[in-house]
Amino acid sequence: SPNGKYLAYVVGQADGQQTLYLRHIDSPADEPRIGPREIAYRGLTFAPDSQSLYIVEKDNSNIGRLYAIPLIGQSTSHPTILSHVDGPISFSPSGDQFTYVNVETAQQRLMVANSDGQNVRVLLPKSDVSMLLRPAWSPDGKRIAVMLFRERSHGAGEAILDIVKLDGQEKQLVMPGWERVGHLRWTPDGKSILTDAGTHADPSTQQIHQVWVAKGTDRPLTKELSAYKYVSLSNDGREVAALKTDTKASIWVSMPGDLTHGQTLPGQAERYHPTLAWTDAGHLMVDSRLTGFANFALLDVQGRSLSALTNEKQAEQSAAVIAGTNGKSI
Repeated sequence: SPNGKYLAYVVGQADGQQTLYLRHIDSPADEPRIGPREIAYRGLTFAPDSQSLYIVEKDNSNIGRLYAIPLIGQSTSHPTILSHVDGPISFSPSGDQFTYVNVETAQQRLMVANSDGQNVRVLLPKSDVSMLLRPAWSPDGKRIAVMLFRERSHGAGEAILDIVKLDGQEKQLVMPGWERVGHLRWTPDGKSILTDAGTHADPSTQQIHQVWVAKGTDRPLTKELSAYKYVSLSNDGREVAALKTDTKASIWVSMPGDLTHGQTLPGQAERYHPTLAWTDAGHLMVDSRLTGFANFALLDVQGRSLSALTNEKQAEQSAAVIAGTNGKSI
């Protein structure tokens, strides 16, 4: 929450139900505010005064519904403030308005409404993009940042950070290679935006980026094998929080002639389409991120060591050794 006292989050269950939790930072216990339901939460946004939580959810009708609950005390009813809201909302600095995305069949629209859901108006209609998401109101109240994704006839799509003034004027900043972009977070001075994003070459390993709005330059803040998501920024802009995910895997090789016993070897297998191919009796070709990308490496089974075979700025997976080449062609 803006006052730093509350944390809201959702926990999903194996049966598809989701529970909304609210926790006071000084409390050791988490309080379930809305019990398990067959619902999909699409946005949690604290009000600027830290008195309520604005929630966007979708049920089987797939229509986003916006409502609010108080942070203190219980509310037995949750009247709808607005319908057809796709994703989280973002408040203006004064808290009297919010912005959100509305997706129609042939058009996606950046919308603005009063905090009570009245005076709804279209700020930016878009019919030439495949996705419009993650709006964020600037600290000075004069601009709204939103991500656009535009399909291309050849190759991967194009990601654009769109800076929209309240009169509808746009400043589009192309973010080459970006995919799976997270929430947009303005720095308090309004000069830059923080977010997490993957790349065409490695979409699942999102890194934290800082984009300087005036020049449109992208400065990666992390360059790691771990993935970072759900970036959050403190009110003074001095601290960044994010969820860090490490994906680790090991390789098990059986003993010769004994399939029930073996040894575990170091490895960095990919989650999707991993490589595991014998080149000879003592070596395995595997995926490794020794070079920073999902490239091929050779694993010495006896020496338990990895050596890089390729060094490309792209993912290389699903290798197989071609028969009759003595392990020299894949």
